[in-house]
Amino acid sequence: MNIHDVAKAAGVSISTVSRAFSAPERLSPKTLEAVMKAAREADFVPNRAARGLVTGLTGNIGVVVPDITNPFFPPIIKGVTDYAGAARQSVFLATTEESANREQHLIDHLLQQVDGLIVCSSLLDDEALRRAAAKKPVVLVNRTSEPVSSVVIDTAGGMRQALGHLRSLGHTSFAFVSGPAGSWSNAERGAALLDEATTLGMQMRTIGPFAAHYESGVQAGDELIFGSDTAAVVFDDQMALGVLSRLRNRGVRVPEDLSVIGCDDVLPVGLAQPALTTVAAAGGAAGTAAVEILLERIRSAEELAPVSVVQHSRLVIRDSTGPRPVAGRRDPLDDDHATARPSL
Repeated sequence: MNIHDVAKAAGVSISTVSRAFSAPERLSPKTLEAVMKAAREADFVPNRAARGLVTGLTGNIGVVVPDITNPFFPPIIKGVTDYAGAARQSVFLATTEESANREQHLIDHLLQQVDGLIVCSSLLDDEALRRAAAKKPVVLVNRTSEPVSSVVIDTAGGMRQALGHLRSLGHTSFAFVSGPAGSWSNAERGAALLDEATTLGMQMRTIGPFAAHYESGVQAGDELIFGSDTAAVVFDDQMALGVLSRLRNRGVRVPEDLSVIGCDDVLPVGLAQPALTTVAAAGGAAGTAAVEILLERIRSAEELAPVSVVQHSRLVIRDSTGPRPVAGRRDPLDDDHATARPSL
């Protein structure tokens, strides 16, 4: 059977059958189910290549991320693939290995194979992103660049909540363990912390920049030990876990001697010792929003105005933050009883 037979069996038009496979969200649940039932009974499988000749679309979208091993990105990717799968779209995934040159090469290559791109935490300059968006629909995640559509996870807002939490516990100074130097998110988080620290009358010291890896947190832990800060806000949870491990091994008690806050809440940080206070990022919702915006632009007969969506974050308070030490920081090097404890 062909598409005409399916349309007749379902009691709908041929265009409605086509829409059921290319844009199912545009149909009512009742109509969609009638078409799918008729298609199943007829063993009908749409020919994507043939449909592409008519629509000019491939049915493919691309997703570009800096580092697939970074736990921040899988929830975003899942949000994209879940929605794309329901919309009968295939997803091409590429990783840039945190290289701007590689990112540019991948975008140029993918734009020849897909109908649109979702680019996460881009390292490219604004002009390069505008050039890409002029060729095919592009949506940025965790980066803004006018006039390109974007979905931003407002971890900066969560960072402000984090400082309010620390100030309520009596802390007057803290260290920001900075992430990658070229990261837009790192710049946003650092700026938000500095602005809020000024408002709250707190002193901020910046350590880094560091690559966003566990080992970087271990390195940062040593720098924190020799400071006078009573709290640390870390760029992301991977690094924060490294900080916790190093502090524990060096005899620094968390939170009794030093409070620690991470960001993202995508790892099982609630199982850390102590459980990590962190800023929760809505990665899955950001991925869903990004692909929804992208498909709307791919399927529109008219050029749509760019949109910017903000996904808000929130502070999740656990056990790694506590009151400021009354007598200031205890120096583990001066404690004869301080012993190294193995990390988990």
